[in-house]
Amino acid sequence: MKTPRPSVDGLRVLRGIVQVLLFAVSAKAVGGVKEIVIAARYGASATLDGYLFTYEWNFWFVSVIVSVFIFILVPFIIELRQRDWLASKQFVSEAILVAIVVGLAIGLAMWAMFPFLTARVGMEQQAYNAALYANLWIPWLITTGLVSGVFTATLVSRERHWGNLLEGVPALGMCLVIGLWAVADVRPLVWGTVIGFVSQVVILGILTRFYGDPVFPSRHLNKAIWRRCLRGLGALAVGQAILSVSGLIDTVLATRLEAGALARYSYALRVNALLLGIFASGFGRACLPVFSDLLLGKGYTHARAAALRWSYASFGLGAGIALLGVLAAPIIVRLLFERGAFTSQDTLVVSHVLQMMLFQAPLYLMWVVLQTWLAVSKNYYPIVWACTIAIITKLTTGVWLSELLGIAGVALSTVAMYGVAVGYTWICATRRR
Repeated sequence: MKTPRPSVDGLRVLRGIVQVLLFAVSAKAVGGVKEIVIAARYGASATLDGYLFTYEWNFWFVSVIVSVFIFILVPFIIELRQRDWLASKQFVSEAILVAIVVGLAIGLAMWAMFPFLTARVGMEQQAYNAALYANLWIPWLITTGLVSGVFTATLVSRERHWGNLLEGVPALGMCLVIGLWAVADVRPLVWGTVIGFVSQVVILGILTRFYGDPVFPSRHLNKAIWRRCLRGLGALAVGQAILSVSGLIDTVLATRLEAGALARYSYALRVNALLLGIFASGFGRACLPVFSDLLLGKGYTHARAAALRWSYASFGLGAGIALLGVLAAPIIVRLLFERGAFTSQDTLVVSHVLQMMLFQAPLYLMWVVLQTWLAVSKNYYPIVWACTIAIITKLTTGVWLSELLGIAGVALSTVAMYGVAVGYTWICATRRR
């Protein structure tokens, strides 16, 4: 009697999830230590507001493009590797070239234009000065972030998830610099970021080379392959860019509230990322190569059935995380942050915001799996429409709820955003072929 193939596929996904979880827990633990160190040194200061404003605006591009690179590159690399091993290597080299060119172009634009943006936000002078100093260096890290994304996609295509472990390297760099540089201005934050991201791309490059893939850019592009790739890349990039504007909306809404609001919101956001990011990475990156392989080997119907099963599993896990997280939020925030410049009043505010954020857990995890399936099956345009509807929801509810509830309202607007995104993508995944 033949062993049911779906169970084998499920074990592959589960094995990938376990590997990603172990790596992600380690990386997030380092990230948690970083937040503790920053809270003790900076509290909810205007200096931290300025750094965060610059970081979020610059690394918005990195988060958008890296997520797109991974969704698009992994299926293409797997497909090319099955047909022509040398062509897959050439494609990786070309992707590195694209990452370098795009990163330098965006970094130069941000370095030149960001001071004009900062001057119009209405920050306090201390935050403004910190933002301008950070902008001298952080835009150039966009290139390292994008190249790291290509290396990560290459490793994921081999079902190797070292990229999740190495996400903790930037946080480790910040911890070391802040610990060794005993000042409370923006310089330790900036130089810790620089050292961390440069170290990350170097280590990822070494691992990529170890598994037999190139780490240097090509001098030219295969136009036929990239024409196919860019059809999905453009659509998915638009969708991701639209949805990721959510972080920028949060930054602006929180900055317009009282002094320190953005810093408090950021602390809650980081804890939320520690709790959800681990599982989101696990489901997304573990499912991506398996769904791609199933689609090529077993066909659309078989792969879609597996994707829907894992989307329901992710929703159930997210509901459990939300329930436990809401109950434990005050204790978590107090243990992590309440020391030094971070006061008990900060704990009350941050824990309440965190509780509101955690309601997104089941929706966010289900969105990750459904989006992965749509990207693998090349149904890109439903992702664009879902993101468009979601960001309109985010903007309208964010303005209203932030005025009504402060930064807790900003968090709740994200719950509404993922609610409509999941609803639309679920309909598309179950009804479209």
